Amino acid sequence: MSNPTRHERRRRETADRILAAAAELFGEQGVQATKVVDICERADVAQQTFFNHFPAKQDVVRELTRRGQDFFLAAVEDARREGRDTGERLARLFAQLHEAAEDVGPMHQDLVAETIRAATAETDATRTREVHRALGRLVRAGRAQGDVSRLHAVEDQVALILGALNQLLFEWANRANFPIAERAARMVRLLADSLAPSTRRRS
Repeated sequence: MSNPTRHERRRRETADRILAAAAELFGEQGVQATKVVDICERADVAQQTFFNHFPAKQDVVRELTRRGQDFFLAAVEDARREGRDTGERLARLFAQLHEAAEDVGPMHQDLVAETIRAATAETDATRTREVHRALGRLVRAGRAQGDVSRLHAVEDQVALILGALNQLLFEWANRANFPIAERAARMVRLLADSLAPSTRRRS
């Protein structure tokens, strides 16, 4: 792969500045209340420069969503590599996600809600497959160790984890002062018990 030209580097830097400014503003005042002119002022770019990179504000939201997916994929791989068993892997994954959620500020709940809506209407099948494959590797690691049941299809076990994650983010995005860390810990315990072979489930 060839090194980017000076023009490409400058273009990427400008796009990154716009995205950083938008993320800050979304965290301060919410997605709906933030206007393109606000983003341009914060990023110190002309509106035409903004539109050269992003046709509309929603395209900024989509790019932030895509980068959020990259973070999620990295978090899954980190949890799979570093966790000693499935319970610890899930705990690491959920901890990384809820810590990131707590760090972004209360108005970023608005951005998370937008992200969930975008994911619901996701048309990028490649990205969806990447997420399922990453979680599938985590599930298979547990099956190999014997702490995840082999009685159910891997894709169904992946769907169970994704359902819990989506529910956690949905509740956090729609409830003020939501105790995300406590709720995440409870979900991890429930998932670990639900995925375990019947002989290893706690009573």
